[in-house]
Amino acid sequence: MPLDKLLAHLRTHLETDEELPTDALLHAALDAANMALWRWDMRTDELSLTPPDAIGLVRTIGHMPTTFTEWVEHIHPEDRALIVAMLAAYKGGPPDLPPVQLRLISEKGRHVWLELTMASGMGPVLAGVARDITLEKHTAAQLAYTERKMRAIAEQMPGVIYEFLQTPEGDWQIPYVGGRIADLYGASPAEVMRDTRIVFSRIHPEDEQRVIEAVQQSAATLTPYTSEYRIEHPQRGLIWVRASSTPHQRPDGSIHWYGIITDITEHREMLTALEESERRHRITSSIISDYAYSMVPDGEDGLDLEWMIGGFEEVTGYTVEEKQAGGGWQTLVHPDDLTIGQKTVAELLTNGRPGSVRHRIVKKDGGIRHQETYYEPVLAEDGSLIRLYAASRDITHQVETEEAYQALVAYAAQGIVIMRNDEVAFINEVMLEMLGHTQAELEAMNAPELRGLVHPDDIAMVAQAFVDVVAHGQPQRFTQRIVRPDNEVRWLEVSLAPIEYRGQPSVQGLYTDITERKQNELQLEVYRTHLEELVRERTAELEEANAHLKHLTRMKDEFVSSVSHELRTPITSLKLYQHLLQENPHKSEAYLATMGREINRLERLIEELLYLSRFDQNRVPVERTAIDLNAAIVTQVADRRALAEENSLELVAVAHPGEPWVRADDTLLDLVLSVLLTNALNYTPAGGRVTVEVDLWPEEAYAGFRVHDTGLGIPPSEHERIFERFYRGSAGRASGAPGTGLGLSIAQHAVDMLDGHIHLTSTGIPGEGTTFSVWLPVVNS
Repeated sequence: MPLDKLLAHLRTHLETDEELPTDALLHAALDAANMALWRWDMRTDELSLTPPDAIGLVRTIGHMPTTFTEWVEHIHPEDRALIVAMLAAYKGGPPDLPPVQLRLISEKGRHVWLELTMASGMGPVLAGVARDITLEKHTAAQLAYTERKMRAIAEQMPGVIYEFLQTPEGDWQIPYVGGRIADLYGASPAEVMRDTRIVFSRIHPEDEQRVIEAVQQSAATLTPYTSEYRIEHPQRGLIWVRASSTPHQRPDGSIHWYGIITDITEHREMLTALEESERRHRITSSIISDYAYSMVPDGEDGLDLEWMIGGFEEVTGYTVEEKQAGGGWQTLVHPDDLTIGQKTVAELLTNGRPGSVRHRIVKKDGGIRHQETYYEPVLAEDGSLIRLYAASRDITHQVETEEAYQALVAYAAQGIVIMRNDEVAFINEVMLEMLGHTQAELEAMNAPELRGLVHPDDIAMVAQAFVDVVAHGQPQRFTQRIVRPDNEVRWLEVSLAPIEYRGQPSVQGLYTDITERKQNELQLEVYRTHLEELVRERTAELEEANAHLKHLTRMKDEFVSSVSHELRTPITSLKLYQHLLQENPHKSEAYLATMGREINRLERLIEELLYLSRFDQNRVPVERTAIDLNAAIVTQVADRRALAEENSLELVAVAHPGEPWVRADDTLLDLVLSVLLTNALNYTPAGGRVTVEVDLWPEEAYAGFRVHDTGLGIPPSEHERIFERFYRGSAGRASGAPGTGLGLSIAQHAVDMLDGHIHLTSTGIPGEGTTFSVWLPVVNS
């Protein structure tokens, strides 16, 4: 049932609340799908279709067959075997057979393709679905023809199309190369594809490394590869070529280049001469093509034929005499193109410049041909025209090819633009959709407005790319942004190449919208940067922890070594004097005094070690109380005044008038003062001075004291190690004063536990001495 009748039937039943017959719906659905249900009773040979003409059998073979035998007669003879095989495979039960495609012969001798599917079968009755696939077959055939045509066009291009591959392992291969490779390298496509080394072995030795580096650079940056180099051809000798290609990276890591190699030997050899003879070369080439002639002014703003050579009659069907006698040369031009010829002649008589013009001619038999004429004027000294040399050639095939090309690219997946002299000569619908403008809007734009379609940050790059194509003939590949009328920014991948369009040098651009891919790349880059930052942070933390662990291990080893050494010295001395005491009892008083000092030294060392052990294990109790710092300093100085006088030293305490109080632990504060005062008294020569001065921090959040002596001082090179365990600086070793090198380490631990700071100031110059400053938190009011 046709769709219009079905809709009318539906409306009628909806208005009357009647239920639509199921058959009508089924027939309409099958008809819309260009399908039919078939049923064949093998006992009676009866054949039926539902709906009767859903697949157009009546239109195809002229009537509706009612038996299977009659229907088979209309099957193409070459396809009847398919029906025989289909029936032979049927075993009488539910079928499991693939669809069969065959041809029917229409009344007009044309083929109609059907696809038959056996959907069910029980005993002698078979049923299935028939579908018209003629359009699908024709489409597939057209696609195959187009592919063959494109391959043929590729082989006719003025160069060698090739594919180059770098495997994930770094090996180079040539999966495909055009047949003209032998003209450039002297090897067949099969030889080159089998052994890539042939290509590189033919490159001139002075150019080989440069070519390899250009390929490696293109692979590393995924930027277009372009190189000009020399080839040592086995027969032709030395030739110049230009290779250009674009890389693409595959998911497996391999990189594919698709490009073209062209012979530029003549271009290299004759570049200078070409600039001088380019115009005459064009005319000479045209003369060879069809026919040439000369014309002179007729004195009435027109031109008369002087002479003509070539195939004028073969092209137009007229003899020269017929056209001269038959109404003039204008009757040869197509009526719609007369204004083009008149305008060309007027401009020629006015400015006398060479040029070309395209127009149509009407042949003697009425046929229409496209013609292109190149002309070269000869001028007198006053600028008037003396003679015009011209050459015309038939470009009908070229025009038809261009029209076919425009029809092909108009609906291509990529945006395509052809530019000539800052004007849009051609643009397809895909590109218009990308830009968000209509054809009329673009045609109304001038050059600055066209450049305004490009993102401001990309204008200079795009302009330079066009200059490289126009001036140097170098294809360009890059990415750019455009700004649509709604201010939306889109990313495009662009390929520019020089072409000749309608006889004029032009630039063709292929544009692919990669906005979504670019956005994904930007997001991936942000994620990768964030991930790299996290990895760096974690690596830094691990490296820091590892360094700290190594430092602790080294400190432990040094500590054990130092403790062993420090303990061994007094123990060895005690054992020695015990032996001497046994051998010389009469010297017991002297030996016992020495042993007493060694025992005191050993006791002091053990006490200091116990202090450090308790510090390391956080077992030192801290009871913070408010302490008068002036009083604490005075007490410590008074306790050591006798020792200072014994060593001929001046010991001075300088209190602060502000009577600062600090929050600290009495025991730890006394320990710090004891270490610093003992060191100052031990390392200051007789006649020197030791001063303890109480002071406030500039911000008044801390108060503290300075212990200054006038001893040898500590060189700056030792400042970093002065608080290390068992480290004794050069001043300590030179003075010969007793010590283990643990005092300052103990003092620093104590100050840290009191939330304070300890600092060292010393130039290392004897007499200027050393100053240790200790700062502790003040008591809040």
